[in-house]
Amino acid sequence: MYAIKRVKAFIAAHPHDPQAALLTDVMQALRDETPLSLVTLYDSELKVFELMLDLIREWRLDRYYANTWHLLDADPSCPAPAVVA
Repeated sequence: MYAIKRVKAFIAAHPHDPQAALLTDVMQALRDETPLSLVTLYDSELKVFELMLDLIREWRLDRYYANTWHLLDADPSCPAPAVVA
């Protein structure tokens, strides 16, 4: 299961838990590309901390692949893949 799904499941299961609020803060910071205080990570319980790290890992990997595809689209020496009908 992807980290984002696990985060959403945690928030849905514990909507009033302060840990859910921390996860929401991390998700919003990643989505909006705004700074996030490391204290936010430190203030979380270990299970939630590990979930935050998984979320950050997946976000980083997604950004890497998104940027790689943009570079390939802009590079004229890389031909577009053939479309098979």
